[in-house]
Amino acid sequence: MERCLRYRYYRLASPAVAEILESLMALSGPPILKNRPDRAAVDPLRQARSCYDHLAGSLAVVLADTLQRNGWINLQERDYQVTEVGEHGFAAFGLDLPALRHQQRLFARRCIDWSERRPHIGGALGAALMTQFQESGWIRRNPGDRKIWVSSAGQQGLWKTFGIDATP
Repeated sequence: MERCLRYRYYRLASPAVAEILESLMALSGPPILKNRPDRAAVDPLRQARSCYDHLAGSLAVVLADTLQRNGWINLQERDYQVTEVGEHGFAAFGLDLPALRHQQRLFARRCIDWSERRPHIGGALGAALMTQFQESGWIRRNPGDRKIWVSSAGQQGLWKTFGIDATP
């Protein structure tokens, strides 16, 4: 534990402990937010927000679920693996998967979403998807803000490309 003014920050003993805690969070189901004192600040972030450099929130969880259901990715332990179908699909969407695999970071990490308590896609693939969504004008974000807005073009694009209903 480390103190910083009135806050206390705890470190986990190892990545194995983090994995166990994430699994327990996933088992517990979605959190009940109606009694949170900061609900007005949390609610707008639930649909779509940034998680470091990748997409998070219910939209990101639905995207990960849809990509799995459509056979683009498979979850294997702590990471997603891109299938042959996914290789073609991501390439058609404009992503250079070989270049992403050569980055000095994890390729497609499972990231547990704090609001949904289910996984979304992190790592180089998650960051590339978010960048592509931004460059396509599908999503936008104000500097210094984690909230992400899906444009009408984004709603149409997510539906046509992935079969995802992104209406708020």
